[in-house]
Amino acid sequence: MDQSLYENIGDPQVAVPNVRRDHRCHAIVEHGILMQQSGCTVSALEYLKARGVAPEVIRRVLLEPQRRRAQS
Repeated sequence: MDQSLYENIGDPQVAVPNVRRDHRCHAIVEHGILMQQSGCTVSALEYLKARGVAPEVIRRVLLEPQRRRAQS
């Protein structure tokens, strides 16, 4: 395992983009992605917003699928 991914967690100056810290949010986002894949992008957007997912995360997962994190 690459320790360099974890050595600066908690340091606000260092972005660690591929480390999930919030498993509840992960489950919500995954459900939103499934909603979008079944043809309901507006419903997915509303679902994610209603559950407090950050706007930048919603934008990334719904509009830029190539930037989604790998499945864990």
